[in-house]
Amino acid sequence: MQSTQPSFDAPLASTLFPDIVRLTASAAAPPAAADSGTAQNDVSRTIKLDLSKQAAQLHSNLAALSTQAAALPAGNLSLEDQDWLIAQLEKEVERKRQELAKMAQLTTAAQNGAAPAEPHAQPMDTA
Repeated sequence: MQSTQPSFDAPLASTLFPDIVRLTASAAAPPAAADSGTAQNDVSRTIKLDLSKQAAQLHSNLAALSTQAAALPAGNLSLEDQDWLIAQLEKEVERKRQELAKMAQLTTAAQNGAAPAEPHAQPMDTA
């Protein structure tokens, strides 16, 4: 069975800041002037309803992204811990590359019939 890696919705995350700016601008905007008190109440109610919808959507998006981030591998690590982990993984990758290069060198030498060259090999005393 194949296990799927949890994913993070980057396009959704990229909309958060513009949504916050839009919500803030809407909340700070003065209500439009209306001729009658009833019309002004309707406009005010519509603005409040729109702000409420925007805030609820923002809250929903934040909750979804928080859940996704928590499910990511190492998503609970701090940035410093993630940096350390990345550095350790890069060291391991480099070590594996060196092992593969050495194996390739040994394989090539064996195919050519030559003895593998070892940097610190001492000649054997056969006497």
